[in-house]
Amino acid sequence: MQVLAKQPLIAISTDGWKKSAAENAVPLINFMALLPMGGSHFLKIKKAGGVVKDAEWVRDVHVEAAKELLPGGKEGDLLGVLMDNTSTNRKALRLLKAMYPKWLTEGCSAHGLSLYFKDLSNEKKCPGTAKVRTLPRTAPQ
Repeated sequence: MQVLAKQPLIAISTDGWKKSAAENAVPLINFMALLPMGGSHFLKIKKAGGVVKDAEWVRDVHVEAAKELLPGGKEGDLLGVLMDNTSTNRKALRLLKAMYPKWLTEGCSAHGLSLYFKDLSNEKKCPGTAKVRTLPRTAPQ
């Protein structure tokens, strides 16, 4: 991690794994460093079993990761944090932004698009859109 700490404009991306998908049925969060010239570097996995995963806990584990990545009080130099778009995470992103105003705090666009299409296909949330007909699976001859 010492080499990573010398990189300018480094960010952290995280993704949670529910206990049904994680090894030994323990929920996990993986932490990746997003590098300035592209690419990523695995940082760590944090076990998330037996804790209340509220916005304050999510904020705290991200601050902890930033301090590990950029020690010596330099965590404020982090470019920012990217994570899933759950309501808890969105609140955690706002809490992180309040602590570190220079950080970019963003929800994942892929997860955002997934939620968008789920809403579009939900008749209660978007009346009329769920009844849109789909194209046939075979190409016309």
